[in-house]
Formats: sequence, structure tokens, C-alpha cells
Amino acid sequence: MFRVCQAHFVKDGLAAMLCSKWTASKHDLLSQVREGKVSKLYCSPKFDGIRCVATLKGLYSRNRLKFDSCTHVHDDVCKLLKTPYLGFDPAKIMLDGELFFMGKDLPFEKIVSAVKKTSKHITPQDVKLQNKIKYHIFDMNLTADHFRKMPYIERMYHIQQMLKNAEKKGSLKNHCLLSVPIRSFRTQDELDNQLEGYLDRGMEGIVVRTPGGLYEPGKRSKGLMKYVPMMEEEFDIYDVKPGAGKFKGSLGSLCCVTSTGKKFFANPAVDEDMRKEWWKKRKNLIGKKATVKFTRYTVHGVPRFPSAKSIRNAGNKRV
Repeated sequence: MFRVCQAHFVKDGLAAMLCSKWTASKHDLLSQVREGKVSKLYCSPKFDGIRCVATLKGLYSRNRLKFDSCTHVHDDVCKLLKTPYLGFDPAKIMLDGELFFMGKDLPFEKIVSAVKKTSKHITPQDVKLQNKIKYHIFDMNLTADHFRKMPYIERMYHIQQMLKNAEKKGSLKNHCLLSVPIRSFRTQDELDNQLEGYLDRGMEGIVVRTPGGLYEPGKRSKGLMKYVPMMEEEFDIYDVKPGAGKFKGSLGSLCCVTSTGKKFFANPAVDEDMRKEWWKKRKNLIGKKATVKFTRYTVHGVPRFPSAKSIRNAGNKRV
């Protein structure tokens, strides 16, 4: 388990906006495009990195834990925000983006290892890895009252112009700040074509944005939607774990094994009644096959973000 530093909470209003699911809103939004209520929607790559919000005070996780690492990124963030631009107050800007390295030699697990260590535990090797990481900016929150209603497409324009302005003035010495590219689309087919291209380049998926979407700190917003394809495979169950808290007295997780012998836990993606039913017949689950949804295999050969949707011959409710 990686160590992280103690929480340093950001001021109210500087929490990250949370993603909702594209599949939950796509029919309504695509209908608005067809009817001319919205001219187009926008998409950008979803990086397989670490979500990071950045201010003059530091780099923070989505859960508002302050990172001790990637000082090269924060140095350039401070220079970017302090470079005069249209009278923006640098103390009232929060950048939102992803710490990521575009290359196969630094996968997600290594990025996490390098970024989430405290200054006490950072090694020269960690610093070497950190210096490869760039900050891909996909939004910003302007907390000054007269900027709170700024729509997404205007915020992206200003991010691009701020970066150009700072580069032109030679402010950014580490060259580690990038604006995430955006593309417009009008149909699901166009979005799927963009998604295929991003997946071919090693991205996790795609992010969909509405042109007029506001930045909603701490909220799961329809102005920020993720579209990540899921893999689905069957795995042998070798053990079960009990639930805790509200799941006490029901199944907590299935202990599964891959065909190569790698073990992992999969949380049940079923309702509470089915969790209880599976727990009652837990002895009979050993040796059966669970259908597991996950995003991809990690470098360690186990499914990432696994959830068990059904168990063969166990009386299932699929979700």
C-alpha cells in the first residue's frame, strides 16, 4: 500500500467536479443536438493517470489530499497562474487535470507509486519517474463571483490562451503543462470513432462535455461525463469474504483467480437481496464461475476495478 500525506483541505469551492456516466445522459443530450437545442457536444481523451487539482498552494487529489511530489509540475503551475492574463486573480483559479505520462514504460501503477509518496519516502528513482509526468489540464474553476457562470467552452479557450501567453513569455521552464485536446461530435457513431482512436493510443476511455456546462465543485455533474468500455470475463471463485457495515450478514466480495493463477477480489454488482442470497449459499459458490466486469488488466495481470455481475448456476439477478 502506498503512503500518502495527511489531508490539507482546500478552501470551500475548490473541490473537484465529479464525473457522471455518459450512458445515463446520452439519449437526452443527443436528442438535444438533433433538435437543434445544442449545436454540438465535445469529447476529450480520458487519461489513465491520477486526477489532480492545482492551485498556488499545491497539487491535490480529487479527495483533496495534498501531494508532496511532482514539484516540477507545481512550479510551472505557479508560474502559469502568476503570468498576467486578462486581469484573472491567480489566487482564485483552480486548474483541474490529470497527472499522466504518455508511454508504455510508465503505466498507471508506476504513476501512482511515484506520485503518492510523501517527501520522507521519495527516492531518487521516484523523482526520476515523477519528472517524466506531465499535467494535462482539462478544466478550471474560477472562484471569483463574476466568473462562476463561465461555460465550459469558454473555460477551455482561456486555458489554451493562458498556456500560450505563459509560453510566449518564457515563464514555463519545465514544459510539463498541456491543454487536453477537445473534439466536437454530433452522433454516437462519431463519438465511438473518437473513442476507438483514443483506445488505440492507450487511453482509458473518453470524456464528454456540454458546451455550456458550468464547473460544479464537489458535484457529480452532467457537464462532465465519462465513457469507458468494460471488459467481461468469467473467473473461478476460490473463496468468499463477508460484508461489513451496511453489508453485514451478506456477501462482501468474491475471491477470484485468473487463468494464470493471479488472485483478486471482486465486489458484487447486485442488489442487497442477492448479496444475502449468495452469502447463504456461500459454501456452494466455491469452484463456480463468476462473470466479472472490469476496465482492463493491470501490469500485474489482474482485472482493474472488478465487479461480479453474476455467478453461473447460482440463481442470479443480472445488473
